[in-house]
Amino acid sequence: MRNIQGSLTRFVSGFWKRPVRPRKRSAPRAIPRRFDLLEEKQLLSSLAPHEVHLNSLLAHHPAHVDSKFTQKHAPRVSYYPAANTTDQSTLPVSGWQGIRGGDAPGQYLITGTSQTSGLLYIGAINGQGTSYAVNYPGAFNSSIYGPNNLGGGQFQLVGTYKPQNSTNVDSFLFQGTTSGGSLVGNYSPIVYPGNPYTYVHSVMGGLAVGNTESPARNGLPYGPGTAFIYNVNTSQFVTNIRFPRSISNTAYGIWYNGGTSYTIVGGFSNRAVNNMQDQSAPIGTAYMVDYNSAVGAHGHFSHWKSFKYPNGMNLLTHFQGISSSAPGVYELSADSVQLGKANFTQGSWVVVKRNHNGTFGNAHWLDLHYPREKGLTSNDSVFGNNVVGFVLGSSGAFSYQATVHVPAPRS
Repeated sequence: MRNIQGSLTRFVSGFWKRPVRPRKRSAPRAIPRRFDLLEEKQLLSSLAPHEVHLNSLLAHHPAHVDSKFTQKHAPRVSYYPAANTTDQSTLPVSGWQGIRGGDAPGQYLITGTSQTSGLLYIGAINGQGTSYAVNYPGAFNSSIYGPNNLGGGQFQLVGTYKPQNSTNVDSFLFQGTTSGGSLVGNYSPIVYPGNPYTYVHSVMGGLAVGNTESPARNGLPYGPGTAFIYNVNTSQFVTNIRFPRSISNTAYGIWYNGGTSYTIVGGFSNRAVNNMQDQSAPIGTAYMVDYNSAVGAHGHFSHWKSFKYPNGMNLLTHFQGISSSAPGVYELSADSVQLGKANFTQGSWVVVKRNHNGTFGNAHWLDLHYPREKGLTSNDSVFGNNVVGFVLGSSGAFSYQATVHVPAPRS
């Protein structure tokens, strides 16, 4: 195992990355995995957790809020350890990667990974729900990224799987329900034509988004990322997503606004960072964009806007997910890497409101810090004022859920 400090050095200077690999453990205690740039912009969610025993709700913890946040005082944040959500002896949480609302008030669908299995939890944000293993048929391992609640107990899940005896990473869509402690429904593969790595992150309103990578022209295993939109009803790739004049792109979140309108988030780079051609350049920048599926054969993009974390010397800002609690108000999960700040890697809860002309306004950033932990706190997915993420702190590595206590958003 490589130490974290060495991994951080490679993260900045070499943009080192590696593909999904199965995790095997002979004991309940997990060893934190090194940093990687899985899917180019993934920061902390792919780190394995350290076994912790925090079985009670942690007290409210004051959070740091960037000066641009609209409230006079910092909102309180309640943090809950992921160990409360599942039976650690059968489905330990290796990492959360998605969250959406459930059918009942106070119920959530939270998705991620448990060792080599995908994981779905249905229950309250602070735990005491039910967990289910999610495994693509015949796969070597599986991981769930984003859930989508269809109502009436029906839901969709998207994620990745590693085929047996293959170095490829492919994606899939599951649609169904739960019955008798397991999932009941259908799995459908999603494989970007001609590329060995396909990552589908989020699905809503009949469309899914993700990104794919293929070998670089200079012979290295990874080239610039290509983000895409996939129609789950027709099983077809609709179009690619490319921030204007960019070279490398990801798409991690999609929100259905109604009708034929969607909003998509992710990250982009104006340089081929995966080719390691300019290691002094920033790794990437976050973006938001609207997509109208009814305009033209491939739809129409509008209102492109880039975002950078406002503190320190920014190396990377990436939006991990999106939700909307009121028309024209979006909550985003963000991870960033920067110099000149106490926390080299920072997870944030972000709010963006639309301007009167339909464009996106400025972002308001709330930094997340797991209480009594000195280290890194990521934010990997969001639903309203609820988030899930990962901590690499003084007591080890583990996943968490949290609630930000703010007034209901207004458009």
